Amino acid sequence: MQIVYCWFSSEIRPLAYCLLGIWLVFLFITLGLTADDYLCPSLTVISRTLGINQNIAGVTFLAFGNGAPDIFSSLAGFTQNGDQSGVQLVIQALFGAGIFVTTVVVGVISFISKDLALTNRPFIRDVLFYLGAVSLAFITLHRKKITTPLAIGFIAFYVVYIAVVIIARYIYQGWKRKAVKVDIQPDSEIASSREFFDISNLAGARRQLGAGGDASEHSSWASSTNSENVPRRNNISLTSYSMNSEEDLTLLGGKRKISARRKFLLGLVPIDHEDWNRSNFFKKCFMIFKAPAVFCLNLTIPVVDYDEEEHNWNKWLNVLHCLTMPVFGVVATKIHSHDHDKLPAWALALCAGLVLALIVAMTTKSEKRPRGHSLFAYLAFAVSVVWIYVTANEIVNLLEMFGIVLCLDEGILGLTFLAWGNSLGDLISNTAMAKQGFGQMAVSACFAGPLLNMLLGIGISCTFATVKYGNPISLQHQGDQYIISAAFLAASLSSSAICIPLMGFRVPRMYGAYLLTLYLAYLAVSVATAR
Repeated sequence: MQIVYCWFSSEIRPLAYCLLGIWLVFLFITLGLTADDYLCPSLTVISRTLGINQNIAGVTFLAFGNGAPDIFSSLAGFTQNGDQSGVQLVIQALFGAGIFVTTVVVGVISFISKDLALTNRPFIRDVLFYLGAVSLAFITLHRKKITTPLAIGFIAFYVVYIAVVIIARYIYQGWKRKAVKVDIQPDSEIASSREFFDISNLAGARRQLGAGGDASEHSSWASSTNSENVPRRNNISLTSYSMNSEEDLTLLGGKRKISARRKFLLGLVPIDHEDWNRSNFFKKCFMIFKAPAVFCLNLTIPVVDYDEEEHNWNKWLNVLHCLTMPVFGVVATKIHSHDHDKLPAWALALCAGLVLALIVAMTTKSEKRPRGHSLFAYLAFAVSVVWIYVTANEIVNLLEMFGIVLCLDEGILGLTFLAWGNSLGDLISNTAMAKQGFGQMAVSACFAGPLLNMLLGIGISCTFATVKYGNPISLQHQGDQYIISAAFLAASLSSSAICIPLMGFRVPRMYGAYLLTLYLAYLAVSVATAR
């Protein structure tokens, strides 16, 4: 708003809208790149190293990665003023985001994933728990008051959900082990099992975004191991470059070797040489447009990629990541030290990163990945979440600005622009996972993510606010918009709980079209009834 009204006069204000529109497109691209090329590969490695399936990964890591920005946004909205002036906007955004994810995102996934089949018990569990959370939130809104015990109850509800997920998985694994003992596994199956668990054959879950080549689709965790069918990441593929220097290139056993120095530089280059040569004019323009985002992401996020040689180990780039990750995390999340007698937070983060960088530099080799290389995937996941949080927040600010310019009601603004902004991470990351063949994980996150947002977004935020101000939170509603939102969200969840089991736990495109229609009906009713 300051840029529009203070930097530009009324005569050239349309120019400001155009520039902000271009900036908004750039942020959308950055969000997509982060989810596609950095968050998804780290989730693949984490799931592999922990030995968890798609459903567990969807309701834990992917749901948390998508939901973390929403929880922080809710906390800010509930605690920004002593009178809780942002409560209505936040709650409408939580309901609006929930409807958007369970209708639009699930609908888009049904069109992306061919013959998407879900696991029955986890799906029913997630939908029923989400219905319970919506009921609890509706009762709370109807009472128009949130006390500290009630706020803690939201957190306890989510703890029960996670406990059910873990215990049910433990019981199922125990039953499965007992069933396996009865059968005698043939030699061919044993060989196949060994091939499945050989991580050197695992294809990384990645998708090239906008720079030549289509996304490879993996039908399951045991995806194809043919590297020719898997697109290379456009920003850190090291073996695709032509090398002319004899000292940088040697042929050992048919494999090309490059020096550590050139490997480091290629790891930072935002444009792939081969992709550039085979791209047309428009693709080259797009590659140039997104290059600043790719460079910044390469500079701050390490990528562990099972499909690359040595799992994409790049010693000196990873050493640099040890420095940039903590500093970026502190600066991006605005963690500052208010005590002038102490070092600022970014300096402390730099010192910690320097120690970690020295450890990595002195204990690893350039030509061989270390045993703990997979730990970088966990760091990449955390930094990717921060990137998504920062980018989504900026997008939300821009969308709110456009909403204010259009003179939208605060409730409508919450369930449209703010809800869309908060759901961007879910839309981008979940559809990216679906394109790579992980449809079950994507759908699980579509229900577990909004469930986490609603329970922890309200629970943590209201607990903090009631304890901070010492009084219950009073909820003042404008009209009955929250009833409409709760009704449509319950309708969406009930439809999925009834229709998907009747369809054999498959999500056909026809049902996806129904979900999209339901969301359009929700928007129409909400706008028509807004005051």
